Order: sequence, then C-alpha cells, then structure tokens
Amino acid sequence: VRSRRDRRIAPQTQRILRYLSSITQHPIMPNFVNILRKSLFMLMALLPSVVIATSVSNRSNECPLVKVDAERLPDLNVARSGHMTLLVNGEPTVFGGHTKGFLPTSTVEYLHDGQWHVLQTTYTHDDGLFVPLNNGKVLMAGGHEKSLGIGQSFEVETYDPALHSFDGFGCLDTKRCLASGSRLSNGQVVISGNWYEDDALEVFDSKENFVHAKATAQNRTIPYIFHTAADDAIIFSPLNAHGQSTDTIIIDRLKGEPFLSPFFEKWKPLQIWQTFNSDDSFIGNISKGNYAYLLPVTDRDGQLAIAKAEGASFSLLPTACTIPMTTTWGKINYVSHVIVDRGAQRGYLCGFGEDQRIYILAIDYAQMPASLVLYHTEPLPVPMFSIPMLTANGNLMMAGGTLHDNFKPSNQVYLLRVGNSETTTPCLSRWKLFVICILLIAAILLLVIMIKRIQHHKGVTNEHTANASISDTPQLSTADEILINRICKYIEKEKPYLNSRFKITDLANALGTNRNAISACINTQKACNFTQFVNQYRVEYAKHLMLSKPDIKIFEIYVAAGFANETTFFRAFKNVTGMTPNEWKSTNN
Repeated sequence: VRSRRDRRIAPQTQRILRYLSSITQHPIMPNFVNILRKSLFMLMALLPSVVIATSVSNRSNECPLVKVDAERLPDLNVARSGHMTLLVNGEPTVFGGHTKGFLPTSTVEYLHDGQWHVLQTTYTHDDGLFVPLNNGKVLMAGGHEKSLGIGQSFEVETYDPALHSFDGFGCLDTKRCLASGSRLSNGQVVISGNWYEDDALEVFDSKENFVHAKATAQNRTIPYIFHTAADDAIIFSPLNAHGQSTDTIIIDRLKGEPFLSPFFEKWKPLQIWQTFNSDDSFIGNISKGNYAYLLPVTDRDGQLAIAKAEGASFSLLPTACTIPMTTTWGKINYVSHVIVDRGAQRGYLCGFGEDQRIYILAIDYAQMPASLVLYHTEPLPVPMFSIPMLTANGNLMMAGGTLHDNFKPSNQVYLLRVGNSETTTPCLSRWKLFVICILLIAAILLLVIMIKRIQHHKGVTNEHTANASISDTPQLSTADEILINRICKYIEKEKPYLNSRFKITDLANALGTNRNAISACINTQKACNFTQFVNQYRVEYAKHLMLSKPDIKIFEIYVAAGFANETTFFRAFKNVTGMTPNEWKSTNN
C-alpha cells in the first residue's frame, strides 16, 4: 500500500522528501525536531489570541453608509414633543406630550385609513410614562404638572384602543415625570424614575393599585428597566434626578440588594432625554428563561458601542466595524435606546446630524461579530427628532418632536423604510478571520507532516519514542508557563474578578481553553485553587480602595471588589493579609 501511495506522489514532492531524509543524519536534527515541536505547540497556544486580536482589529473597518428615503406621511393634528409613539391594536398611536408654547396637551392621536384621529384624554401626560398592558390597554401615568416642563403629577388613566376611550382610575404612589415603566410576565408594571424629586420603586398590580416597593439607592431620570426573571428586574440610569451625569452607577434590584457592575467603570449607558420603553430592546427568550437586552454605551472619549445585558451581567457585543460617530456631513448625535425587530434579529439605534439628517444604525445582533449598516436620510425641511416606533413591516415611524426648541415642536410624520432596504455587503472581517484560521491550521498540519516524515526516515524506534515522551515533559512546563501568563494578563487587564459571578468557565471561554486546563495550571503554577487565586486580586483591589478612599464603607468595598457577601470578604482578606480589613486599614493608614 505504501509503495502504491509513494508512486502517486509528484516527483517534486519526492525530491523534497529525499532532501529531508538526507538532512536527518545531521547532528543538529534532534534539536531541529524539538524546535518544530515547540513551534507547533506555540502556534496552537497562540491561535485563540490571534483570532481575538483579528476580531478586534477588524472592528476598525468602516461601517457601510446607505441612503434611505424618508417618506412623508400625513401630519399630526397637534404638533408635539415629550410624547411617545406606540403600535397599539395595529394602529400607530401618539400619546401625550406638549404642543406649541410648551403647553401640555390632553390628546392622543391614532392613524387609521391614512388619517390621524384626535382623542381627548382625561389628564395631560407631558413626559409621562406609557406602558402596554396584558389586557391590550395602555397605562398612561405621570408627567409634568404645569406648562414649561414644571412639576410632577400623580394622574393615572388607561387607554382602550378597541373603544378609543380613556378611564381615569387612580394615582401613582409617588408623583413623577420622566419616569420609566416595564411590564413583568405576571402583568404587573415596575415603575421608577423622576425629575427634580425623590425617586422610589413602585409596582402597579395591573388592576387599580400602585404600591411602594422600596427606596432606590440613587435618584434617577428615565432609567433603564431590564428584567432578570419573570418577577424581578434591575434598574439603572446615567442621569440623576436633576439630569446630571452620575459618576458611579448603582444598580437597583426589584428583589435583592443594589450592586455595582465593573462594566460601568469603563462604559456608561447612553443618555436618553425622551421617555422610552426598555422592553423595545429585549432580545432574549422568556420561555427559556433567557432575559437579554441590547444597550448603547459610551466610553470616556465618547465612542459608542453596543452592550448586551443578560441577567445582571453586562458585556460588549462584538461588532464587525466600529460605530461611526461622524460623517462627511458632521457629527452624529445618537439619542435613542436600541429598538429591536426580533423577527429580523436586528436592532436600530437612532440619532440626528448637525445638518438635520436622521441616522439609523442597524445592528444584525444574531451574527458574530454583529454586522452594522448606517442608514441616513436627506436633511429634513424642519428640525425635528423623536424616538421612532417599529411598524408591523419592520420599518421605523417618527412622529413629531423637536431638536432644540420645546416651544416649537413639529407635527410632521416620516416613515423610514429600513425593513425593506437592501442590506449592503457585510464587512469582510469574518472572511479575513476565516482565511487566517485556515492558514494557521494548514501551517500546523504541515509541521506535523514534516515531523512524522523526519522521524520515519530516521528510523524511529520504541526506545526513541519513550525518550521523546520524556523530552516532552519540559514542554508541559512551558505550556503551563504560557497559559499562566495569559491568565494573569487577561485578569489584570480586564478585571473580571470585580464581578462576583465570575467563574472558572468564564475564564476558560475568554481564553479559548477548558476549565480543567485552567484549574490544573493555577494549581501547578500558583499553588492554590481558582477561588483563592481570584480572591487575591479582589483583596488587592479592596486594599487599593481603602487607601485611595479612606471614608469608604465596608459594604461599598466588598461589592466593588467582587465579593458576593461580607463574610466571604472578611475570610479572604484575612487569609491573604493575616489581618481583618479594619486592622489592615489601621496599620496602613
């Protein structure tokens, strides 16, 4: 069989093999074989890093820019801003807001048969909250008490789209405006957020009662409310009750204690100045217990990115190209949450330009990395922007709004046909990544073939095989050294230990290996287990906090350092330093 196989090899290949066979008798060949083995191992060890680095570098590719038509629809009867547009019972419906002169309007309009129809509401809801309920009605609550955006209100009513009627039935537990509401799976609504007043969490029981749930760790304006379970949610915002940026973002839970996320030390949620529904950003699967959302975030330099919130954990969504912040026409101001079309597995982030263009960033979040397309319109004749509504056909409708003047809102309505637009060719980063992986695999296979051929022509015996296995022993040590260096560099750079839920499987996934290899490496190189290893970093971070912030409280220290509770923190701190936190603080004061 081997003879027939060799006869099929091309003459050029045979000459190469004869040359390899001749050089195997050279004295340096054993060292050469060892070098090939080590090179093979290093390529295999570095493959995940190359893949990750290639993915990150490809994000610098330019995002495709595509023009989309802004189709003019019939104008609203009432020019307005501070409102919300929802698709209710198949009809685009515009709720509340204020009209010209910064006067709250007690109207709702719905689009039917190509015309907008005006309805009179029981109360005014300028910058109020509007939440679709399980029974098909819409909860309308709060808003400014007076004109010019002054004060807060208690008023509550529901809108019945089947009858086009309103029912004023009660009042909020806390008067509020610029608040958010989110419907839980059981039909109840979580409410939080306020403007120039104290905030609190309250729950609407879906019938008539609004009940105080708990105080909040921070006062917030227009917070994000993301579900983490069927009956639980997290609440956070980059803005305090005075509309000022918050340095430290504390996350409240409907059930459970507030906590800090290390993710928000580098990234902050995008500031949004119009009321919105966080449920629009949901990308999870409730039937499978997966609660996941998309969230726009910015770094200190103002660069925008897309984050994924899953449960109480946050991470960046890898994208094929960076999100453009400017075009040839000027700066882009992104001012919306991510509006998700779950059927198309696509999200939209909206904003406006300095020349009155509307920009829509399309995010194909099911791809990995997610491909991006930036749509833009021609400059609009009237300066306006409001958070769009997703239509039944996957397009976006923008009704009314203003850019900078609350006294002169618009009544214009536009349909942005992004759902029917042709998607441009995705960035080539995935193809580049695929080609690089293939080349690396081919190089590895070539090295393996060379080693096998050299060993065969040299007449490898069983004794040599045993010696080779013995000579491999130092390579295992080298493998551990390389892996522990990768572990330490990743942990010191990314600081994943600041998340109390950080597990060995998370580290293994980040480094492209398995938990058994991680565990064995830490045991061998650091003489401790994974938990002890991670806690050493947490203790060092806690020591840094105590030195840099002498007045910081113990609760804030162990939460910020990634410990699950105070008991674990004290035990780990004493194991590492031999002292309690208070003793160490007194000694190093």
